Amino acid sequence: MDVWTTDDPQAFLDRAAEHLAAEPVLTNVLAVVAQRLTRGTYTADDPWFATVRQDGAVVATGMLTAPNAYVGPGPDAAGDLLAQALLDAGRTPLGVVGMRGPAARFAGTWATATGGTARVTTDEGVHVLGTLLPPTGVQGTARVAGHADEDLLAGWLLDFRTEAFADREPDPREVFVRMAAAGVAERRFVLWEVDGAPVSLAGRSGPTFGVGRVGPVWTPPAQRRRGYAAMVTAAVSRALLDDGAEQVMLFTDLANPTSNGVYARLGYVQVDEAVEYTFDPTP
Repeated sequence: MDVWTTDDPQAFLDRAAEHLAAEPVLTNVLAVVAQRLTRGTYTADDPWFATVRQDGAVVATGMLTAPNAYVGPGPDAAGDLLAQALLDAGRTPLGVVGMRGPAARFAGTWATATGGTARVTTDEGVHVLGTLLPPTGVQGTARVAGHADEDLLAGWLLDFRTEAFADREPDPREVFVRMAAAGVAERRFVLWEVDGAPVSLAGRSGPTFGVGRVGPVWTPPAQRRRGYAAMVTAAVSRALLDDGAEQVMLFTDLANPTSNGVYARLGYVQVDEAVEYTFDPTP
């Protein structure tokens, strides 16, 4: 196997297109990030993309757009090669996220080479929608977020990241202000409203290579356990299907039985697992 790297997201998409199309669910994050960088709706300092080839065909992909590296599906050994290529490039991610086998090998290679340690911080489920089963009896309506919602979105996105990654220093609010503005421009955020007041949020990506992705999903603590997250997730799922998605997917934290139960009742079925490692440098 050999590794090819680039800082050009379009060159990556051109080279990896057949692989991305063959594994559209498990490579969705890689494809979406590369496409957004190409469109200019997402920015990253010094992005890094890679493909791994075997017998002339791309069999795995990876990227670094900070703070974590990301590895897609493929042979476990591809994780070793991607980690070594990133080390050779002098890059220092804070961790790695991706499919369990290649990500574990990536983390092991990184820890061995740097003398640090790699610890699992999140086990994730990869879920694909079967038959959508929207809840009934929940008050409210869905609407696409607009420019007037950008301040609310930025705050909620910051709250989501702070809660979801409690062990990580949160990014400055300016990062989420830009994220909110870009998402509104592409109509990627949907709000669930009750009596005209937003009570829950869901984002969307795609469809990309036929796959739409739901996330993030966020409900402020005071509004939880009322069915709002389920309703806004169902609304976004339906919108992705209406926009031509052949499959709709989302990620869950496997340690959170509440959210996993909500998505299962909506018709989502777990099809694979991903994992996040955080790297701790040598003391």
